[in-house]
Amino acid sequence: MRYLLLIGALLAGSAYAAAPATSQNQRDLVKYLIASEKKTIKDAIWMSKDNLYVGAIDDGTDRKGLAMYVCAVASERKAPAKMVKVVDIVKVQRAGKFEELGRADCL
Repeated sequence: MRYLLLIGALLAGSAYAAAPATSQNQRDLVKYLIASEKKTIKDAIWMSKDNLYVGAIDDGTDRKGLAMYVCAVASERKAPAKMVKVVDIVKVQRAGKFEELGRADCL
């Protein structure tokens, strides 16, 4: 389930270089999002201290609403993000491409 982290590590050349330093709240948020009962979010990774990428299956719908939801949950769980980007998890896994399905700039 760690597709984004794994692909990010491959792209950066090192697992340690791929993931920025994250707070406990940020790590807890990622676990919460992946474990949610909707199972829409397949993986998530902080690409920087403020930018969260969320992996989901491309079902043809605009995922901006999902990104906005993640912004709200992140704020509620004391792990606010400046930007959330939803990416196609299948393309990340197969080709290492971060194809955007939706994006939200969090307030």
